[in-house]
Amino acid sequence: MQFIILASFFLDSYAFSTEGIIGYTVGKKNKNFFIMTVKNSIQLSFYTSLIISIIFLCFFKQVINVITDIEMLRFISYKYFIWIIIIPPVASFCYQLDGIFIGASQTTDMRNAMIISVASFIILSIYLSKFYGNHGLWLSLLLFMILRSLTLKLFFEKILKKF
Repeated sequence: MQFIILASFFLDSYAFSTEGIIGYTVGKKNKNFFIMTVKNSIQLSFYTSLIISIIFLCFFKQVINVITDIEMLRFISYKYFIWIIIIPPVASFCYQLDGIFIGASQTTDMRNAMIISVASFIILSIYLSKFYGNHGLWLSLLLFMILRSLTLKLFFEKILKKF
């Protein structure tokens, strides 16, 4: 989880930066600047997430070895490193959409999207972890991030109606 949290700090920084610009574009009713900002911020966040995943891929074992000297924990950690590589690029979209929704003052829609995503995550995590153990839990987290992005995408049209 420390790897996911570290990646989210970097990726959320783009979302934080985008909030103000999105608020400005919505206030000025400048749809072209809004679309350009959304497109550029999502691309920048995604490309950064790919770089983060590559760094994690290259240095995962070294970081785990610094975090713990207990061989059993190291061995267990190595088994789940694929999730650390996959999640940042997938999560980059939902982090960035969060910033867009906050900047556009669409927090009610953001809340509703989160309720759907969290309810789905709970159901998925119970089922998948029961049958697939920790891999099922990691898969549930990945699916949560995907659901967060998809549910926010469903509400995205409401922001465009502000222009």
